[in-house]
Amino acid sequence: MTVHDTHDWTIHYAKLCDLALDPIPHSPGSPGALLYQVRGRRIGGDAEPFDLTPEEKALGQRGIRERYLQPLLLQVGDTTAPGWPGPQLAELDRVSFSELLRRRGASPGAVSLLRMGFPDLLGDGADAVSALDLLRESAQRAASKQAFTVRGGSDRLPLALAARLADRIQYGSPVVRIEQDATAVRAIFEFEVVLTRIVAPLESVT
Repeated sequence: MTVHDTHDWTIHYAKLCDLALDPIPHSPGSPGALLYQVRGRRIGGDAEPFDLTPEEKALGQRGIRERYLQPLLLQVGDTTAPGWPGPQLAELDRVSFSELLRRRGASPGAVSLLRMGFPDLLGDGADAVSALDLLRESAQRAASKQAFTVRGGSDRLPLALAARLADRIQYGSPVVRIEQDATAVRAIFEFEVVLTRIVAPLESVT
């Protein structure tokens, strides 16, 4: 729905398809940039209707993020660096985002606050998605200075890509394996060959 200036490949393909990107007012990190409707209340800043511990309430939203999330972002490091992620981050890929926060001592209310926004917009949400995957996205958003929308709607990008690929798109072919090295990505898929046997009518056979 939003394209951040750190989403290099999305911006690359939008330009390739001649799609305009419109800046979203209030760049990420600006006060009041986002408002959420949570439990019947419209919230922003530090007015969170979550069941926080007294210590977490004193910290406020920014302090909670600094305590539970910022050390993880430092651990993740530069997600654009060659060879990222290294083997030292493998453990983060084997645990969900919510579970990782609980292990760090976050209360259920703090977990709900920290998963608000991006985690539950991706796949099955913070309870099922790899912590490493969501931390990578969070690190990119933290580094972002401006967010954009695709003019005319987000679906214009996949539709434009599909039009450019045309007959190279293979439908009904499940991907069974993905291979990647430093230079390329290969999708290995199954396909079914349908052979049609044409038999001439008997009266036409001499």
